[in-house]
Amino acid sequence: MCEPPLVSDRKPAASIPQGGWDCHCHLFGPLTEYPAAESATHTAPTATVADYRSLLDRLGLAKGVVVTSTVYGTDNRLLIESLQAAGDWLRGVAVIDNSVTDAELDIMHRAGVRAFRINLIYRSRGEQFRGGVGHEALRPLAERTAALGWHAQLWCDSSDLPELRAELGALPLPCVIDHFGRTPTKRGIDDPGFETLRAMLAEGEAYAKISGAYRISDEYPRYGDVKPFAQALISAAPDRLVWGTDWPHPNCKSSMPDDADLLEILAEWCDGDQALLRKILVETPQKLYG
Repeated sequence: MCEPPLVSDRKPAASIPQGGWDCHCHLFGPLTEYPAAESATHTAPTATVADYRSLLDRLGLAKGVVVTSTVYGTDNRLLIESLQAAGDWLRGVAVIDNSVTDAELDIMHRAGVRAFRINLIYRSRGEQFRGGVGHEALRPLAERTAALGWHAQLWCDSSDLPELRAELGALPLPCVIDHFGRTPTKRGIDDPGFETLRAMLAEGEAYAKISGAYRISDEYPRYGDVKPFAQALISAAPDRLVWGTDWPHPNCKSSMPDDADLLEILAEWCDGDQALLRKILVETPQKLYG
């Protein structure tokens, strides 16, 4: 069982554009109603759509994107129910495999799902990162969902991107790389995988989420070692980036972050540039999820 998120009422001190999006969160229901899949490596305390709406209000954000957790395998019931309850301010990323029917895709799309998530990180990180749906489903799902205007969200280690780059570039829909490609800052800014991620953004081959700083950093609570990585991606392609809290921070291995800090840190990465923040928080999310 993961730790619950930090209890805080602090609001970000930074100036945040109106209409902003948090493009990565997870929701969790009672285990009696939404049991964990056999492949799950962890479970998490209940985190509801109402809890999440309260977080967005505290942060001054308008909209959010919920991603089905690997805890649930391909059970997207909680995702769909939450989208239907929330309405237009919430969008979703589902975890589906090749058995999904066209009718199920239609239900998901009408509810607000705009992407599917593929787990590629197990390739280099091993069994502790099992769960979800793997590489074998990527191409078939891309071909089936491209006409819906969806994208593929890829949970991967950037070290695998040099090998994957050509394949991803040939898909019939956009790709969004999670959490800085999970590049640990100790690998350095010149890490070949991270350089590939930066090049893919610069060449218009992918998008990336500059989220989960606490998952790649050793410098809690302001994650100063992540700033060069963030600014490298921002300078490469400011219009190919989105940001997210990753609330409620499941399986967090460090001290639990305050989401107000995370939003302030984004503003620091952007040097307070409101036009740049608007690209990352409003314009690109609207294009991918709106």
